[in-house]
Amino acid sequence: MAYLNPLAILNQWSTIVPESAGVGEKFFKLVERVMNDSAIPTVVFERKQLHATKMSGRDSGGEVPCLYIHATAFRGVDTYVVARDWGKHLLLSRYTCSTNPMDSLSAFEKENLTAYLSFVHNAVLLATKEIMGELNKDFSKINAKSEGLIDIV
Repeated sequence: MAYLNPLAILNQWSTIVPESAGVGEKFFKLVERVMNDSAIPTVVFERKQLHATKMSGRDSGGEVPCLYIHATAFRGVDTYVVARDWGKHLLLSRYTCSTNPMDSLSAFEKENLTAYLSFVHNAVLLATKEIMGELNKDFSKINAKSEGLIDIV
């Protein structure tokens, strides 16, 4: 089980794929495949149930399935990829969280972290594009820009 604290979110992205419920597990496998194909070392994948907390730190109730992604080179930095049915639609989200203050990183550490986070974000986007293509959905209408304290390209 994992907890998503809104105060720890460094960067996030989400979209809805209309009328595409039921393909969440396939989406997780696509994200894993894209990342594995790139041979980035020390990346760990795990399925978890993600609980969201409120700003007060209290559990907001409910849980959603997620793909937990962690690179052992970046301690305290965790990414949660969510793919869940929302009615007859598919809701996709990516949250990258940190328990470490970003001002404690050197310029090169921050550069490496930004590169890794960009890689994860692009893997999620590529998986989104692939699953939308299989479902005959138009990926060009998806907003690929993420939001947060660290800019991801």
